[in-house]
Amino acid sequence: MKLCAIVAVSENGVIGSRNQLPWKISEDLKHFKKLTLHHSIIMGRKTFESLGRVLPDRFHIVISKSFEYAHDSVQVVKDLDSALILAESKSKADEEVFVIGGSQIYELSFSRIERFYLTLVNRRFEGDAFFSLDRFEREYRVVSRQPCQQESENGLSFHFLVADRIQSIA
Repeated sequence: MKLCAIVAVSENGVIGSRNQLPWKISEDLKHFKKLTLHHSIIMGRKTFESLGRVLPDRFHIVISKSFEYAHDSVQVVKDLDSALILAESKSKADEEVFVIGGSQIYELSFSRIERFYLTLVNRRFEGDAFFSLDRFEREYRVVSRQPCQQESENGLSFHFLVADRIQSIA
């Protein structure tokens, strides 16, 4: 299994506001669906609740110390290690498994993520959930940068980035 993460983030590191995305970019949602379809997705309870539903054709793993949810498509675990063990049991050896948020789950998994799929929204936003762009820039090397072909429906420009972990030299 290859642990990856997918995140949309503003120039100032905002990824959420009141448990929602602070922007609407349909191209980013299509990109998210294309990448995560038929894969396991790992998220925190708040992220799961913000989805409002189970996303079709994905194996959902929700990390929560207190949340209980009964649904055939959702597995609740207490910690990241349990989530990774479960994801590995459901995935092929070379298959990507996606961390999809939120802030705490990205922070917990940062050192284990091999690849980031990052949508960089070219504007600053107010918010209450953040992603560490400084850490991302220190620990990952951008291997692909695709600018948006046109602005979003809200007039936002953005880039799709793919970044791999920088291998330390021992």
